[in-house]
Amino acid sequence: MKKWIWLFVLILIRLHLPPALFGAEEGVNPEAKEEAGAASAPIPHLTLEEAVQIALEKNSEIRMAESSVATAQARARSASADLLAKFETGYSMTRLSDDPEVIFGGQQAFIMGSKPNYQWTIGFVQPVFTGFALTTAHELAKLGVDTAKLEKEEVREEIILRTKEAYFQHLLAGRFRSVAEDAVKRLRGHLKDAQAMYDAGMIPRNDLLKSQVQLADAEQELVRAGNREELTRSNLNLLLKRGINDDLLLKDILSWTPYEPSLEESLRQGLEQRPEVRVMDVTVEQAGQSIRLARSHYYPNILLIGQHYRQGDTATVNGNGFTNTKNSSIGLEAKWTFFEWGKTGDDVAQTLYEKEKAEEARNRLRDRVAIEIKQAYLDLQTAVKNIDTAKGAVEQAKENYRITDLQYKEQMTTSTEVLDAATLLSQAEAHYYGALYGYNVATASLMRAMGTGRQ
Repeated sequence: MKKWIWLFVLILIRLHLPPALFGAEEGVNPEAKEEAGAASAPIPHLTLEEAVQIALEKNSEIRMAESSVATAQARARSASADLLAKFETGYSMTRLSDDPEVIFGGQQAFIMGSKPNYQWTIGFVQPVFTGFALTTAHELAKLGVDTAKLEKEEVREEIILRTKEAYFQHLLAGRFRSVAEDAVKRLRGHLKDAQAMYDAGMIPRNDLLKSQVQLADAEQELVRAGNREELTRSNLNLLLKRGINDDLLLKDILSWTPYEPSLEESLRQGLEQRPEVRVMDVTVEQAGQSIRLARSHYYPNILLIGQHYRQGDTATVNGNGFTNTKNSSIGLEAKWTFFEWGKTGDDVAQTLYEKEKAEEARNRLRDRVAIEIKQAYLDLQTAVKNIDTAKGAVEQAKENYRITDLQYKEQMTTSTEVLDAATLLSQAEAHYYGALYGYNVATASLMRAMGTGRQ
């Protein structure tokens, strides 16, 4: 009996029966099975807010801007330190060839020191008055921090706009692909009807050929639409620092929020909040501080100097038997360069011209920003009107296609009319989605022009 049992087991082994028969999967352990299940899990839909946040966190331009802010802050701290006292220490050794002497009465010489001399000093220098040079340099450094922060906000605004544009372009490309798929389905249905009618001798061959050609064109357009969707997905993936071919599912946005502020309010807000305009305001202020810095050379510099020293004829600076071992001093030092052949005046004139240049550049920038805001505002108003018009056109095109298709089946119209109605419907749907997503892109562009996209 045992022989038969062993023979049966041997047969099972030889047959290589799948482990699934015994409640297991061949070559897959439980951990690998869990990983496979996780890999096949549906990809969550990415929202617009999440996409923007990811782009801001991973974009290298943001990190570069943050480094610029940190650099400016370090420069400001350095300028602040220049206002404080500086402490220093030193140690020196000097050896003379002969003993130092002093002669009295032209005859008698007395030794007044030793050949080796060692000295250790420690002291401080505190600026008292520098013609406002140090305080002005500190103010310039602080303005540099403001500039770096505003430039960082400018980079954020640009990244937010690019991400939103890429997001809606991908959604729009997906809708265009969907419209192309619907067009193919309609034309295939129409071709089926045309084939049946042709087989029954109810329509001429050229009507059937028109339907076939139109379907072929629609299928080619579907391929092109799919390629465009792939490209927009890759573009968004790159902005999000993902693999160029990674899967990406977006949460669709088929609604739109009316923009309430007037053009005048938008212009006022934009000229106040646009980072580039605020950077130019700071630049003009820096130019004013540069004038003050150049004028500081008209004034004297006054320093408070303190020092303590020890000296001796050995390395331990414990005296030499001739002079005191240690001493301290404190005093004021004033220095004034009162003539440099007009150099200071020319430096001041240069900074005055630089300020005029900065003011003109700011005025030009404000004009350009105003034009950008108005253009974006008008584009937004156009998009609003296009949404309402396109939505009505879609309903009309659907009804037109339905009626034309019924008439064709009743032999009351030609295949050309059906094909034209199908084309009109596809165009109307494409225009509607273009207007809808175009409004959201126009809104993002207006926010960027106003400098409020990051809020």
